[in-house]
Amino acid sequence: MRPKPPDRRHPGRGPRPPRAFTLIELLVVISIIAVLVTLLIAVIPRMQLASKRTTSLQAITIIQGAIDRYYTDFRSYPGPLAEADLIAGTNAPANVGGTGRPTASENLVLGLLGGLYKSGAAHAYDPARLYAGAVNTSTAVGSTPKSYLERNVAGKMLSAGGAAFADEQNVAANDSAIPEFIDAFDNPIPILYLRARQGNFGVVSDATIPGPTKAQYQYDVRQVLAYTGTGIGLQQGKVHGLQSLGNSTAIPKLEADPVTPPYDALTYLRQPGSGTVNATGTPRQKDRYILIGAGVDRTYGTDDDLTSFGDVR
Repeated sequence: MRPKPPDRRHPGRGPRPPRAFTLIELLVVISIIAVLVTLLIAVIPRMQLASKRTTSLQAITIIQGAIDRYYTDFRSYPGPLAEADLIAGTNAPANVGGTGRPTASENLVLGLLGGLYKSGAAHAYDPARLYAGAVNTSTAVGSTPKSYLERNVAGKMLSAGGAAFADEQNVAANDSAIPEFIDAFDNPIPILYLRARQGNFGVVSDATIPGPTKAQYQYDVRQVLAYTGTGIGLQQGKVHGLQSLGNSTAIPKLEADPVTPPYDALTYLRQPGSGTVNATGTPRQKDRYILIGAGVDRTYGTDDDLTSFGDVR
């Protein structure tokens, strides 16, 4: 290898050695790297939350598709157990286990995936029969068992079942051992399911609105109270909304509502601008159903909820 020729501008001097970083330049580079790392550390959790939010919304969309396919087949929305039985705790299937009665969210799983079987004149629950298809609880009307979600899809969205639901902090809901669909956040909690009483007037009922079916309104907070009435998913000191009706005589439009979330059920479930009172207001998704995920804040009944009707506001 031939040596480099001498520098002709400075005869007798060889090639210059490479210039090293000065201390100031090194500190500047280190400072820039530190700032970039700090920004990255701040951005990554937000990106992860956004990803989990997107996955949870996708789950709601998938469940909606299954519900709509069920409706195409039966002209009703899924859930073999009657709302009155869920609320009163009557006619529960045998072998359900858990600390409370079956819920609407669990009823949705029974309707879409199965799990019930006929035991004499009554029905019983068997987790081994999930994905085998739903069985109608009426003794007069039968249905061909059919699962509306594949195991490899639904299995990623189901709670473990086998006991009352408990979150990652081991805070328990007041429900049965039937699994429910859950969201995709780090502390996953159930996706709420509210099935409307088709043809009924008004927005939402609770125990203070008695009477025959037609005197009760479309939705009922008792369908979801097993979850909203507990501390599942919550940070200390917080409470879920959707536990009670709230002001049933006059409420402002949700867009201008000064009430700090979480919202009462009437404020949340009434279509904004549809009337001023519970009995004459129009519910969201009238005569249909509503799915509600708790969103990033893990609190039901707040502005960031993920729902089947879109943005809460």
